[in-house]
Amino acid sequence: EAYGNYNDSTYSVVPEFEQTLADVLDVTPDFLRTSQSRLLNAGMRWGSLRPAWTAWRLPSGSFELQETRQFNRSDFFDRAEEKAAALNLMLFQNSQSDSSAAVWDVNLAARGGVENHESDTTARVSSQFVTTGADIRCSQPVPMLLQTVTGPASMTFDMSARVTRNLDNDREALNRSGVSLTAGTTVQGNEWSARAATTIYSYEDAGTATRTSASFERRMSANWWAGVEAALTTRSSTDSHGSPSTEGAILFTCRHDFSIPIPWLPRRAQATGRVFDDVNNNGRFDPGETALAGVKVAAGTAQALTDANGDFTLPAMADGKYPITITPPPEVHYTETTGANAKELQLRKGEVTRVAFGLVKPTACEGRLVMAKAKNEDAEILKAIHQDAKEDLAGFEIVATDAKGRQQRGFTRADGFFSLYLEPGVYDVAIDNATLKSQQSVSPARLTVNVGQTQIDDLQFTVSDAQRKIRRTFTAQAQ
Repeated sequence: EAYGNYNDSTYSVVPEFEQTLADVLDVTPDFLRTSQSRLLNAGMRWGSLRPAWTAWRLPSGSFELQETRQFNRSDFFDRAEEKAAALNLMLFQNSQSDSSAAVWDVNLAARGGVENHESDTTARVSSQFVTTGADIRCSQPVPMLLQTVTGPASMTFDMSARVTRNLDNDREALNRSGVSLTAGTTVQGNEWSARAATTIYSYEDAGTATRTSASFERRMSANWWAGVEAALTTRSSTDSHGSPSTEGAILFTCRHDFSIPIPWLPRRAQATGRVFDDVNNNGRFDPGETALAGVKVAAGTAQALTDANGDFTLPAMADGKYPITITPPPEVHYTETTGANAKELQLRKGEVTRVAFGLVKPTACEGRLVMAKAKNEDAEILKAIHQDAKEDLAGFEIVATDAKGRQQRGFTRADGFFSLYLEPGVYDVAIDNATLKSQQSVSPARLTVNVGQTQIDDLQFTVSDAQRKIRRTFTAQAQ
């Protein structure tokens, strides 16, 4: 997408109510006690939905043209101008599809341009500069212990380094030769954000300087934000009194977010994510859990298959709500995570929605149904009647019910064997009485089974027939 920012400001350097005695006695006209600045930057940024290290790809990044002008009337007409171009390339993105996982990336930056500055005692000086550097960022959800205070929020740690080389060796330039290191932490909630950072600068023949800053911003309405920023800069060089030079500032900020629709530039929505083996059945992609390949993900009529890393990307679609269907390979026994997966996907125009779907590998629970042996005195007669015919035990329905009342069903084979594939949890397993004959009973009436990751193969039910009355017939033979 293309973007542009413009900021033109005029402000009073020494407000009248803050003037010292020296300011009052100063003969400089009030109209000179102002400064002006203008900042302009425009460019384009692009993103890659997911890394593809097996083939070349254009990394996510941005290219920007920048122009800065500053005019300080109160300091004898100091002027500074800068024109530069900046390129950022995000070479690596560890973008997890699950919001509970850590996300980190590495960015390389390059910037170069021309700077002009002059004052009442210094003629106009023009110099060229080049700046290179790298950024590392890691973002993860706020720990559960802190979420009771912050609510749902993410915490981001970032570090950056910059090396600047002034090609004309201009030691008065803003972009003079030196290095800088920055480390910061940002906590971002749904309605607020807070940041704290420290930067160390070191320039040729200028010693070092440390800048510590903090900011807090809160949403006041749908698109309006208000906040406060504070910064303190300490330099190793001393002032006219021999003390380290220190500067501080506090700013109150206000921001309004808005978008300008462009009719001839349609924007669509897209979804990308991951399907994984949810071993603990909690609906989150936790460390140690593996991704699943070959799973079909469908949103409405759009479909995609997960790759070897379990990742998928659906084609661009119009914004709206779409029903989700997850279909694992037919040769693998997997079911969707219990009650955790969304049945509907919400897509928004111009956004890439990242989702994660967990599948659970059910545990095989096997057992056998047996017929009770006859215990009455006519057992031998019954055996003779059946003439060793084998009992057909097929068709008995086995029902497993979990704590929420959900049921899984299976049927016995002719030899009485049955199997159920159940997700981890506690189940009541019983035989459906509707499949028993009128003279039959089952023992035990139900079994309580705690299903984990280990196969269960010792389930057993015994079906008994009511004792049959045997009529004995005797035939008398004449002697």
